Amino acid sequence: MRRALAVAGLGLVLAGCGAHPVEQGTTLPLTSSAGAAAPALSPNGEDSVAEAKRDGVPTVTLTIAAEQGRTEEVVASLQRLGAVVEASDAAIGYVRAAVPVDLAVDVPALAGVGKVDVDRPLSNRDPEP
Repeated sequence: MRRALAVAGLGLVLAGCGAHPVEQGTTLPLTSSAGAAAPALSPNGEDSVAEAKRDGVPTVTLTIAAEQGRTEEVVASLQRLGAVVEASDAAIGYVRAAVPVDLAVDVPALAGVGKVDVDRPLSNRDPEP
């Protein structure tokens, strides 16, 4: 039951990860293993990374959907970038990692990465009536 809820939750999180066209001037070759354009951070994700840079935050936490059977490859690539992998599950292709803020926009271009979203902490404010 717990695993089913985790899979369902991951599906909802990743469903919100939208890809948008890569703009001219991009220096990284953004291609997946199939040769198609790789996903980029969602516009909200790019805003979150820009905000983190402005605030001097050293890392951002990313939720990553790895292509089937490539989770360990994605984990190894993230670690080479200097990321700290907080959790991963090869059965569902899930990786959660704290990535240096300056390198977060490079993660979608890594081999084996399907979708990427920036985790934003939830507000701890008590709801007001």
